[in-house]
Amino acid sequence: MNAAAWDSLLSADLLVMMTDTWQRSPQKNLSAWASSQDPLQSPWIRPGDSEIITQIKQRGTPCLLAINKVDLTKDKSQLLPMLEAYSRVHEFSAIVPTSLRRDSGITALLDGIAARLPEGPAVYDADTLTNRPVLFVVQEYVREAVLNQLTSEVPHAVAVSIDQADERPDLLRISATIHVEKLGQRKIVVGKGGERIKALGIAARQRIEALVGKKVHLELFVRISAEWKNVPRQLAELGYEPGSPQGPDE
Repeated sequence: MNAAAWDSLLSADLLVMMTDTWQRSPQKNLSAWASSQDPLQSPWIRPGDSEIITQIKQRGTPCLLAINKVDLTKDKSQLLPMLEAYSRVHEFSAIVPTSLRRDSGITALLDGIAARLPEGPAVYDADTLTNRPVLFVVQEYVREAVLNQLTSEVPHAVAVSIDQADERPDLLRISATIHVEKLGQRKIVVGKGGERIKALGIAARQRIEALVGKKVHLELFVRISAEWKNVPRQLAELGYEPGSPQGPDE
């Protein structure tokens, strides 16, 4: 998945890198940083971000940095060393502190993105919502329900596949599978007595009915597919394009 993501950046006009605020250990990496003086080794750079920044620098595409979860930092002066550290490692087009949960900084982030995108002729007609088929949107609506109703690591371990679709003039029947990586995640998605999978189905069905303009019968299953992120064939079946082997590993 990382390879597919990096591959898609080759044609991008602007990159948006998102990271989170974090409370570093006072002694973490201080000795290594003091000896190397490498800005990427700064204790204020989140682990893993240095590899991403290195990839961004190699591509040379303009990049906007969003630092999320600033609401968790009570003393806002603690953000200054982090902002300074990131500004030293790369010439970001802008650095925008945000809190998605608190809806803070979102307008500034979107305005920053819009201001840096080149204007060009319309690729699609004004009334075209997407160039993807309806069943792809159905998959996304099921994933959307999972993202909205579940927290922690579960939504990021979820993929959706369409097993069967039967469309009639007044009814659309769909069977879909929610893929997870672990047994514990499957239990969470199903819920006690099947309550959660039922709620997910209701939320997704309502969105799909609004899309297709007819009654929808949606049947959901949950399957453990432990390695779905690392198997090119499964990624292709789930709608992800296999990318090049470049890019940081998860």
